[in-house]
Amino acid sequence: LQPGAGDFPLSEPETRAAVEFINDHRNITGIVHGHTAGGFVYRLPSASAPSLFPEIDLQLIVHLGEEYTRTTGRPVRPSATHPTEHRYGTLISWGYWDHGVIGWVPEYSPGPEAWVTDYDGDGEISEAESHRFNTEELGGRYFSDWTRYQHPQLGDVEVGGWHSKFWGQNPPPEFLEDETAAQMPWILYLAEQSPVLEVAAPTVTPVGEGRFRIEVEIRNSGYLPTSLTDRGAVGEVEENGETSHQVVRPPWARIEVQGARVVEGTVRQNVGHLAGENPYLQAVTERVRTVSWVVEPTGDSGAVRVIAGSDKAGVAGTGWLTIR
Repeated sequence: LQPGAGDFPLSEPETRAAVEFINDHRNITGIVHGHTAGGFVYRLPSASAPSLFPEIDLQLIVHLGEEYTRTTGRPVRPSATHPTEHRYGTLISWGYWDHGVIGWVPEYSPGPEAWVTDYDGDGEISEAESHRFNTEELGGRYFSDWTRYQHPQLGDVEVGGWHSKFWGQNPPPEFLEDETAAQMPWILYLAEQSPVLEVAAPTVTPVGEGRFRIEVEIRNSGYLPTSLTDRGAVGEVEENGETSHQVVRPPWARIEVQGARVVEGTVRQNVGHLAGENPYLQAVTERVRTVSWVVEPTGDSGAVRVIAGSDKAGVAGTGWLTIR
C-alpha cells in the first residue's frame, strides 16, 4: 500500500469533499492543488506510468508549465517518472482521467533561502545566517532553545529547534503574502486559457410558405478547446461514426421562440466540441460550427433567439429577433 493511504479511495472526508465539489461544478477548467514545501510545481502524469499518458496532452501541459517557470523562476517536475514506482491515487490524476481537467500541485515555499538574507554573499544560506535573521529581523520567534524534558514514554529527552511549520514547510507569516503573490500571475494565466463560447448574430433566410431558416455560428474564442484536453473528447464511438458519452459534455445550442414554432431541427442541438487557439489537440479541429432551424410564425410575426452553452466555456446567446 502507498504510505499514508486510507482504507479505501475517498475514505477521508477532506478528499471526498474535494472530489464531490469537482463533480458538482462541471465548469471547472483547471485544478491547482496547493502543497508545501519545495519551491516547484508537480505536473501530470501522476499515479500512472508516464508511457500511458497521451503525448498530445503532455505537450499542452509542458507548454502551460513554461509560464510557471517564467513568472516564478521555479522548476516544473512530473509527478510520475517511473513505470511502476509512482503514487496510486492523486487528485490531479483523477481530475484528468475522469474530467479531462489539467491539474497542478505547486509545492509552495522553497525554504529559508526565499526570505533569509545572504549576509556573506556566497549564494547560500547557512544555519548561522538563518539564526541571525531570525534573531535580528523576527525577534527570535521561530527557534526555541533546546530544553530538557521528561517524556512519559521516552524518558529524559530534549525539545526545541526550528518551528518547522513556519520555517521551511511554510514561510514565516511575515512573508506568506510574498509567497502567495508570486504564484498568482501563473494561476490567473491558467484561468485565462479557458475556452469561451460566443454566439454570432442569427442569419434569417425566407424558405417559402411563410417559414424562415435561422442559422447561427457558435465559436470558441478561448485558448483551450471546450473539451479542455484530448482526453476530454474521448467517448464511445457509435455505428454512425459519432462520439457519445464523452468525458466532457460537448456544447449545445437551443432556439427559443415566441409566436412561432420550430418545424425543422430539434429545439436543442448538440454542437460538438470546438477547438481553441492552442495547437495541442487532435480530437477536435473546428473552432466554429453552424446550427440551424426552420421556424414558422403562428401569426403575423414571431420572435426567436438562440442560447448556447458549454460546461467549460460558459453560456452565450443572441437577443430576440423579430421574423415576419
